[in-house]
Amino acid sequence: AGIFLWLGNREDARIGEISANGRKSKTDRNGAAENFPAESPRHRTMSANRDQAGPRTPHSPARLKDFILPNLTIQSDLRTALRLLDTAYRDTCRMTGDTPLSLKFIVPPGNGGTIRIRLKGKSFSSSINLLAALAGMKVSREGLEYRFEPLADDRAVAKTKIQVPPDFAGQLGNLAGAGTSQTIGPALAALGLTLDPSTRVGISPSGELTVETDRPADMAAIAALARELGNEPPFMLKFKTMTLNLAADSDWKAPALTEMDGGQVRAFLREMASIQGTELTTWPSVTMRNGESTSADFSRESSAGKAADGGDPRPPDVTFGVAADLYGFGQSVKFDCSDTHAGIDDLTGKPLFWKSTASVQSYISQGNSLFHVEDRADGSKRILLVTPQKIDASGRPMQ
Repeated sequence: AGIFLWLGNREDARIGEISANGRKSKTDRNGAAENFPAESPRHRTMSANRDQAGPRTPHSPARLKDFILPNLTIQSDLRTALRLLDTAYRDTCRMTGDTPLSLKFIVPPGNGGTIRIRLKGKSFSSSINLLAALAGMKVSREGLEYRFEPLADDRAVAKTKIQVPPDFAGQLGNLAGAGTSQTIGPALAALGLTLDPSTRVGISPSGELTVETDRPADMAAIAALARELGNEPPFMLKFKTMTLNLAADSDWKAPALTEMDGGQVRAFLREMASIQGTELTTWPSVTMRNGESTSADFSRESSAGKAADGGDPRPPDVTFGVAADLYGFGQSVKFDCSDTHAGIDDLTGKPLFWKSTASVQSYISQGNSLFHVEDRADGSKRILLVTPQKIDASGRPMQ
């Protein structure tokens, strides 16, 4: 017999309340939610547009391996951690317009040890597997039901070698939080995984983990952690940007969209090609880590950056600023585009430069492009098309 937790629609099952008003949230002593994207008017507009278009097709449980949760800090037993995880999942669905699944978790009695972990940029499925490993459990899913069972714990001397990422100890330290020792034993203890005194763990420079113990449950738990961390290789986010400029006398009307899928982008570019005087610029890609921000300067002319009439170097024509956080089946993107304008000082006759900046923040579903139209004071329009892409260490697309 086990304990049955139904975490479908019960609001009173929430352990940590994730705020939709900013990046911080209310929480109790058992857990915390961090960096949950604020619900901006643009997010609400997107949800309203989806409602008008009809209900979205619910995602399957298998897609939870791609569903990214907000950053979570957990310090609780397994049951409480699962409630917090489910709350984060459901609140993320509410933010993105997805329909949450009514997931069920079956946990055996006992197992009240404290799990201490910081989940940053992890998928729902990966988070479940990490929690199970730290609780000394194995987990399986059938449909909407997750079933947790204790790992085998028969006493028997065993030794095994497991290939792990070279930074495995560092990954464990990151899960445990800032200030944690970047060595395996202390990191596992900080995560709440109490090893038997007989258990010895070591790692070679090549990334070969050696586990020797007479408690097989320790070996299984460490192997599960290694497997899960190895399943999520490092990645970067690449942003491809196009800008289109329309003259003030153009009668083109902008669609009421904040994002476009691939088919819509292709149709839109065909439409733009038919409008006389449209200026299209494709810019070099900008690459960054998830959860961070970056900026890049670009020039339209090869002479940009050289001294202007012997004066100061000319500033870049365009500066892009990008900040992004993966969550749900997409990402929140803040994009700034600054233009440099040039003129002549009437008094000195020297060149003058000044900037104007357009900013947009929106949620983009996986595979879609951010779409933004800026109406300028002179009646012209500038259109931004920003396409994010998840890439591996070699620069190849991951999805």
